[in-house]
Amino acid sequence: MKTMMEKTLNLALLLGTAMVAPAQAANGLGVEATEAAVSGGTAGAIGFTISNDGTQVVTGVRWYPVSGYSVQCAVQTAGGRGFGLDGVLQAGDRANCTMVPTAFAAARARGAAVLVSGRAADGTVSVRHAGMSVLGALTPAQGIVVVAGGAVHADADLDGQLDAGETIAYDITLVNAGTEALSSLAVSDLAGAVACPATTLAVDASMVCTSSYAVSASDATAGFVLNEIDVTGTAANSDAVQAADVILTLNLAGTAGIRVFKSPLLFDDVDASGYASAGDVLGYTFLIKNSNAQALATVNLLEPDPSLIDGPIVCEATTLVAGQPFALGSGTLASQDVARCAAAHTITAAEAQAGEALNLAEASGVPAIGPPVQGTGASAVGIPAAGQLVVTKTVNTPTTTVGDTVTYTVTVRNAGSTAIANVTISDPVPTGITTFAWACTGTGVACPAATGTGAITAAVPVFPAGAQLVYTVTALVAFGAPPTILNVVTVTPQTNVVCAPAATPPPCSATVPLGTGQVVEVPLGNPAILLTMAALLGFAAASRLRRRVR
Repeated sequence: MKTMMEKTLNLALLLGTAMVAPAQAANGLGVEATEAAVSGGTAGAIGFTISNDGTQVVTGVRWYPVSGYSVQCAVQTAGGRGFGLDGVLQAGDRANCTMVPTAFAAARARGAAVLVSGRAADGTVSVRHAGMSVLGALTPAQGIVVVAGGAVHADADLDGQLDAGETIAYDITLVNAGTEALSSLAVSDLAGAVACPATTLAVDASMVCTSSYAVSASDATAGFVLNEIDVTGTAANSDAVQAADVILTLNLAGTAGIRVFKSPLLFDDVDASGYASAGDVLGYTFLIKNSNAQALATVNLLEPDPSLIDGPIVCEATTLVAGQPFALGSGTLASQDVARCAAAHTITAAEAQAGEALNLAEASGVPAIGPPVQGTGASAVGIPAAGQLVVTKTVNTPTTTVGDTVTYTVTVRNAGSTAIANVTISDPVPTGITTFAWACTGTGVACPAATGTGAITAAVPVFPAGAQLVYTVTALVAFGAPPTILNVVTVTPQTNVVCAPAATPPPCSATVPLGTGQVVEVPLGNPAILLTMAALLGFAAASRLRRRVR
């Protein structure tokens, strides 16, 4: 058995946010993940709060989301002041925002990220990073890649400004944070050419990719360079993996920075359901990255709510990149180095009822020049409803021919922990089938009807946990059947359940194709050939009929 540190890995559904600066700082710009960020609303939407916990007004607040997402912020702040285009936050004020995915981003289960910047009255510039995503139901077999980006501006004249011709060196740490080996990894960013030492990552392994970008005249005029990093690949179980991060290099933003990337994994599936549920143990992995030029001392990581983890956060004895000794609370991180830490959490009944397990961790570090830097990493794990329907359909042979008999098997099972109310089962007679006779057997639940002919239309008032219905269908392939017969069964519950194993919303369905043999093309202009083919097919059908009569 692996230890927690050996087994917990990262998942590409992170909520990484930057913690607010200390209250005495002039610029207290912060970005915080909130529970509202991952609850309800648009599918895949992520809420966050931009706050000013400093002593001066912050102006010019801007946000830069990773492509595939847009940001929508409230017109007014919590203090009732206008926000919008002016981007002004008074000391102590907050503004609620939401990242909304496009159809493209939602389809790819894309890891999200947003950067927020602002300027205090004394000229202090602050940049806060938030890497976010909402994870669907976890399974023990997960292909996961995590990307942690950093950048160092080679400021030739040391004026803190982005000047044309100066360069930005990007450092991109990739970590296999799942339980499946990764291959075909491809990394792209603004520079277009990213150098990586490999295209594969074993479980728990990491690597560093690099790229370089020359500041253009237009970048210098704009005063910032925004870079997006995208990673794609394939897990050993053939699932696609993807992650993204975004890096902002800004005039006068300083040379110190810290980021935290937090990821959960289903460490112990206690009930062997294959999905996160009450009583299961989540293993959290934290990656703390020094994302800028200055080394950081006194690096620490805290969980604001200790009840959300089962014990202390434990870090590996050496860093991932430089291999330097590391101890939480007193350790140092060189520029672009990464520390990996872990903790565990047992999913509570309340979290299962809410349908999600949320968690937050805050990191800090002290540079040689400038104030301390802070970062926050958060995660959200979707927990399927207690009712889980598994629907399967099979046929006894993949191919047949007209006039033959085939056997379909339809299975409907409640794989969850509670009963499901008012389940309807519909299996219409597919095109190409002439007779459709069925028999039903039940385990833990009574069949609505034991036998029948024609389409299956059944209603089950209460489908208990663990119960199962099996329909065995005898079907005759009709003369003139299409090349492929598609047989689809649909199961619709009244209550809020999910379709397992994909954890998709109902109705739940299953499809099985049946091939009817090669299609023969007959020249329509030759009546003799048509008559001959008709006679042969008629003779074959009559022969099968005589065999069945005997």
